[in-house]
Amino acid sequence: IYPLNREFDFRLSGFQMHAIVIATMASLMGPVSRLFNSAIRRAKIKAPGEGFIQSEVTKRLFFQIAMGLFIHLWITHVIRSPIAYPSIHSHSIVEQFISLADEDKRIVLEELIAIMAAQGKTTVSLI
Repeated sequence: IYPLNREFDFRLSGFQMHAIVIATMASLMGPVSRLFNSAIRRAKIKAPGEGFIQSEVTKRLFFQIAMGLFIHLWITHVIRSPIAYPSIHSHSIVEQFISLADEDKRIVLEELIAIMAAQGKTTVSLI
């Protein structure tokens, strides 16, 4: 038996967090799709097909459309949001470069010169 005042360390990777949110949304959409399907049947909206096939197709189709819309919105507004990936400007790169240690600055400059030389753009060398 654990004491009541014990602290637990709980960590999730980004992938696990997204998977939990998507799984939760999918488990909530199942009952909603059944409710939507019964509303269609009670309103007597006729679609091609009758009976069991129509209700099952309608239920599954609504679920797929709703989940597709949710996934699209999740990807565009959460995963690829400007907050998650702010645009990188040259001044922010320079500020980060200035904050590096001298040895790290030398390594970065050597790598940049090697990349530019491989592209045939410059013949610069470190002093």
